[in-house]
Amino acid sequence: MTVRPLLDRAPRFADLLDTDADDPAFTVLRRSELVGRPLGDNEFQGAISRRLVPVTPGKRGRKPKSEGRRTEAKG
Repeated sequence: MTVRPLLDRAPRFADLLDTDADDPAFTVLRRSELVGRPLGDNEFQGAISRRLVPVTPGKRGRKPKSEGRRTEAKG
């Protein structure tokens, strides 16, 4: 596990927790939390999708009915 990038940003974890919640960096994190996807570029999200579960949004709306499942009109 590589933790160097995090340690470069915040050598002491307590300092990271003491950061002001109005900091612009937190705004980006909060927006990411609302949509339920991890914060990161397409390459990072692709890696997460391959290892765990898809993190990119799927198609919206209902799935179309298949030919075998169509109901006949009653009349």
